[in-house]
Amino acid sequence: MESFMLSSSFINLFALPLDEFPEEECFGKPNFVISSQIQDPWKVTRPVVDLSWDPKNVELIAAAYADHRASSWQQYNDRFAYIWNTRNTSEPAFILDGEAPLTVVEFNTMESNEIAGCTMCGQIGLWDIRVGSTSVWLSGRRTFHDRPTCLQWCSRFTGYELTAAALDGQILWYDMRNRTVPIDKVILDMSRNPNPKWQNAIGVTSYCFEPNLPTKFLVGTATGMVIEGNKKGKTISEKIGNRIFQCSNGPILNVFRNPKFTKYFFTIGDWLLKMWCDDYTNEPIYWTDFDSAMLTCAVWSKVKSSVVLVGRDDGQVDLWDYLENETIPRFSLT
Repeated sequence: MESFMLSSSFINLFALPLDEFPEEECFGKPNFVISSQIQDPWKVTRPVVDLSWDPKNVELIAAAYADHRASSWQQYNDRFAYIWNTRNTSEPAFILDGEAPLTVVEFNTMESNEIAGCTMCGQIGLWDIRVGSTSVWLSGRRTFHDRPTCLQWCSRFTGYELTAAALDGQILWYDMRNRTVPIDKVILDMSRNPNPKWQNAIGVTSYCFEPNLPTKFLVGTATGMVIEGNKKGKTISEKIGNRIFQCSNGPILNVFRNPKFTKYFFTIGDWLLKMWCDDYTNEPIYWTDFDSAMLTCAVWSKVKSSVVLVGRDDGQVDLWDYLENETIPRFSLT
């Protein structure tokens, strides 16, 4: 008994556990590597307005170029978009000719040989890279009455349903098996008139349709509102819904749901990033400080749900990890 008592006296019961070990950082130091740099081969400098990665081949990326301030004849000459292979950036792997500059492009989530896009003159097109550079289908000239801003494939399992929206306040759904007319339409006429008109509608600047929530969609508007709609609504009031978030004073440049926790989404507007929850429409649950440069886009990480990549107008990309630090980005890429 005495030997056990003497052995226990060597243990400090009041010491902090693992105090003798030095504190180490849980995560490694952030770093990045520039794997490739792509230069537009066109003779006139054009801004990149949209990018889309091939869902099956990570080496392919589609880029749309459009200058909204250019004249009509210059836009016709500068109408080409490209699909690039990041292993060989000396020349584009494929050229998309839409008869007008493309404002948005999107690979088909199920059939990567198909890519959809919207032209500046208000048309929706479909390209098959196995056929050629010209589109296999192009909608009517005045499908939209203003510049298209959003395009997304809705169906995760079939790859047939396509939705597009524009600054004229229209949201159209197409079935690629029958492309003659849209299968559904929503016009953001907030007067909720049974016969809505696009002349009275609010322009759509961003759009999010989450496949895990097949009936709900989020719409960012030019007036700073985010509207939660219901695709299966029978009337205009049911389609637009009553849940409206007043997110900013200017247009909503980007809205995107968290891919794992779909109740949460962020918005980009007024030089701020704000995080919202479906249960609270009065104010955001988190927001950043006013940045020195205008924020242009953002996207959630598909690997870690707390990571957000934010693009800025000065060419810098910030990576935020809200579980690690809520005040400063984890690292910045210039």
